[in-house]
Amino acid sequence: MSHIIDQLEASLLRSDLPRIQPGDTVKVHVKVKEGEKERIQLFQGIVIGIKGGGYKADFRPIEENCDCFACQHFTRAYLRHLLKANEILGLRMLSVHNSHMYLKVMADARAHLAAGTFAEFYREFIANFAPSQKIMAHRKKEKEKLAA
Repeated sequence: MSHIIDQLEASLLRSDLPRIQPGDTVKVHVKVKEGEKERIQLFQGIVIGIKGGGYKADFRPIEENCDCFACQHFTRAYLRHLLKANEILGLRMLSVHNSHMYLKVMADARAHLAAGTFAEFYREFIANFAPSQKIMAHRKKEKEKLAA
């Protein structure tokens, strides 16, 4: 049975996407609809493999200087334990953190829109979040394929 599942899984995996590893910086494009207007919002962050053994004794929060409930009350080591034990609380706390970060970026964007400094905010946001070398290498390879 396991062999059939492996074959099915292999047939469904996309080979045109880069493999993302812990430590990579990724960008996520989210379609945002506000009334009649639509736009794409870009978010970027670092992938952390919290289930890996590297966090077994890491007693820092998910992200330093984050004031969300998850970062204030849970360590990476404890979240790793929760996820390894398939406890729903681990997923919930990661969702709390991710939602907090998303809302913070949106609040910052709104504040800069109201102050008339959104272009400055956007430039700084993009400048601080660049794709990892692995993603850049993949993009370069894709461009070379298209040029050939």
